[in-house]
Amino acid sequence: MGKGLKWIATFMVAWILVLGVMVGKVEAAGNNVHGPSGSGYEYICIENHESNPVISTYLKAGTGYTSMGIAEQNMSGFSYDLATNTITMTNVNMPLAVLNINEFGDDLKICVVGDNALGEILVWGYGYGGSLEITGSGSLTLTPAGGRYFNNGILLMAEGSASVLKVAKTVTFKASGYTSPDGVDIYPAIEVVESLSKNSIIFESADASKLPIYIEKAGALQDGTVVYNALVDLAQMQVNATTDTSCKWGNAKVTKKATTKANGVITYTCSDCGKTKKQTIYKIAKVKLSKTSYVYNGKARKPGVTLTDSKGKKIDKKYYTVSYKKNVKVGTASVVIKLKGNYSGTITKKFKIKKK
Repeated sequence: MGKGLKWIATFMVAWILVLGVMVGKVEAAGNNVHGPSGSGYEYICIENHESNPVISTYLKAGTGYTSMGIAEQNMSGFSYDLATNTITMTNVNMPLAVLNINEFGDDLKICVVGDNALGEILVWGYGYGGSLEITGSGSLTLTPAGGRYFNNGILLMAEGSASVLKVAKTVTFKASGYTSPDGVDIYPAIEVVESLSKNSIIFESADASKLPIYIEKAGALQDGTVVYNALVDLAQMQVNATTDTSCKWGNAKVTKKATTKANGVITYTCSDCGKTKKQTIYKIAKVKLSKTSYVYNGKARKPGVTLTDSKGKKIDKKYYTVSYKKNVKVGTASVVIKLKGNYSGTITKKFKIKKK
């Protein structure tokens, strides 16, 4: 073969290899992510809140957990098949339990056999894939009892993945949301947070479409404005959310500010009919400093601050200001966080400045 032909052949082989790599990347970046992520932090965990403290049983656990001594265990009524990425529930009666799932892809299924009852199903996507399809010929009843991550029948924390909840028509499906005794905190039966999917919830059954639903699209949350959208099931039938989609909910007012101890409320008023609806502002659950100890260097020390609400969502910096006290000399310094906007109150955190 001449030099020219050899060069052409070499170029073509290299180009085919490049194309193969590109196609692989496109497929990996798509929405059809199958099975557990393999990141080491994937898990299927049954949290039994009937016990105090809560008993957590890991049906599946990634290496990040097993390396810490967490062992996979069998549990009566539950089984998992990796080949089909399916959790099968058979006559499970645990109304005070949460089925907590992390990074199990967009083809995860729960097959219900017989009559089943849980408190909540919680699915995390973490940018990998956190969809859920409920199949089978049995029944599933979800009744959350209230508490952190225990307020919805189903909560899909998509976290930037194209997560979709699908309920087959063969399933007898019932779900409710938690309402606090004072009636202030009202949670929907199904909630989807930060999903990139156009249609985040698909019902094959018209009965399931009557459930109260809350959708927060990824990138659509601006200054407390939430997207309530009409969804479409497999038959292209419109499904309404908790509120009447014919209303114009442009008038929003913070009627109760959230604090570190209690949730707040945003009240929306329809500009046409005067009807109102409420949205929960979740209370601040965690305050974290980027560092809690420094070595004295004669300069002001200013650790970063991160606030997280009771749903695990990071609170925007526009809702608080940060100042520092006694943060130069050796001793105990303070970070003063003053809440504003949708929140009220002042939080003080301490950190140390040590001698060289």
